[in-house]
Amino acid sequence: MNRYLLQTMTLVFALGATMGCYDNDKLLDAAHNRAIRTRLEEVKLGQFRTTLPRTELDPTPIEIEAELFGTTVRHKVPKLEETLKSIDYRLRHAVIIALRQTTAAEIADPNLVAFRERLLQVVNGTLGETPVESVGLRTVRFIPL
Repeated sequence: MNRYLLQTMTLVFALGATMGCYDNDKLLDAAHNRAIRTRLEEVKLGQFRTTLPRTELDPTPIEIEAELFGTTVRHKVPKLEETLKSIDYRLRHAVIIALRQTTAAEIADPNLVAFRERLLQVVNGTLGETPVESVGLRTVRFIPL
């Protein structure tokens, strides 16, 4: 009986020892491939310039200049660039309208969170099936005239 117990324990130990084995190179390759697939790339959306409509509360005209980029995963960049070429005029029109709807509260926010979120919704609504993950501002200026 001791011999049977010893053989069983040896078998269990051998199985347990091999269960923790792994191929280091395969793990590194898998992590590298996953990082490449999920890496975000910047795609230029364009440079936009418009003036805000005057209001009764603030009759001072303000001009907005903004250079926008979108971020998307690397493998979607070619399709996104193709889509941007085909709908450039629609995107430009939609972004200009969105910029003209900018409020004083959005301008006052130092991180422009609501401003960028609204632009993201407009851009993704225009792009349709090839949306961007986020919209960034390379430059943005609010210029009182």
